[in-house]
Amino acid sequence: MPARLVAAAAVSSVLIAVVGVAGAATGPSLSLRLPGVHAKSVARCGDAHADPYSAVARGVRLTMVGAVKPVPKRPGWQVGFRVKRCVNRTYRQVWTGKVKGHASGVFRIPYMPRLGGLYLVIADYGKHPNVTSPKLRLRAR
Repeated sequence: MPARLVAAAAVSSVLIAVVGVAGAATGPSLSLRLPGVHAKSVARCGDAHADPYSAVARGVRLTMVGAVKPVPKRPGWQVGFRVKRCVNRTYRQVWTGKVKGHASGVFRIPYMPRLGGLYLVIADYGKHPNVTSPKLRLRAR
């Protein structure tokens, strides 16, 4: 009988640990997209594998749109972002900034690629930052 109790206690502690990890994994999420761009071209920067890039015109102002879910409760929340450009087969940071989010959880990032090439845009939310968006890939021509 004590062996059954020990086994039951072990199983229940594993279940509690799994539920705790699953509960901790549900935090804020961050999305980022470029509306109105459909054409994709495959390219690579350096030795990395080829990825699809959205074709954009250089010298034209873009507005990327993102959202934080769940909606932050504190007023004046901000999203930081980085823009990297492929230079000599590696991505180099060319611009950083912060934008204030709306009460609906949506934010907008204005950017104008001045030079042709491959770009990555990454948005961050949180103090350290604890949430990072998927990379948005652009090809300016």
